[in-house]
Amino acid sequence: YPPENLARFGEFAFQTAARYGSRTHDSEALLSGDAKSGLNLLNVYSLWNEPNLNNPRWGHFIGSMEEYFEMFRYGAQAIQRADPQARVASAGFAGTDTALLDRLLRYEYTDGSHPADYIDILNVHDYTGRQAPETARIDTNADRGDDAEPGLSFEERLMRLTHWRNYRLSGRPIWLTE
Repeated sequence: YPPENLARFGEFAFQTAARYGSRTHDSEALLSGDAKSGLNLLNVYSLWNEPNLNNPRWGHFIGSMEEYFEMFRYGAQAIQRADPQARVASAGFAGTDTALLDRLLRYEYTDGSHPADYIDILNVHDYTGRQAPETARIDTNADRGDDAEPGLSFEERLMRLTHWRNYRLSGRPIWLTE
């Protein structure tokens, strides 16, 4: 479920990046008992897992994509405040469907910015079930959602994703993390 208090979620993200990121902070800014920061153990943060699979019975994020985007911004901004060298990856979206990814550009915050403005890495998941990716024509996970593009091969899905990225988020890497 989305956090009840987005500011507290942002503080959690800040504290995590302050501790495990590359930048040290004054102990007054830290909430941990040992006040350690700048451990330089993490430099990429992915905020949540598959928020587009939000079925209350089995989903990873039980909320709307709008709620996810609001939460994401709090986390992404907090991470950048804590460690400006850190990179923020989008959630590992289930599927590579470009209609889903267009939401990163369409959703608008009150200041006119968009979720894509806070993403350094585009993170997606593609599942082919028991079929080899080279022959699969289904993404078993993404086909549960509303945005699925049925019948495309794994290679076709990756080509569409790459084309979309080149046109919409040029220069940002794509990570296929599951």
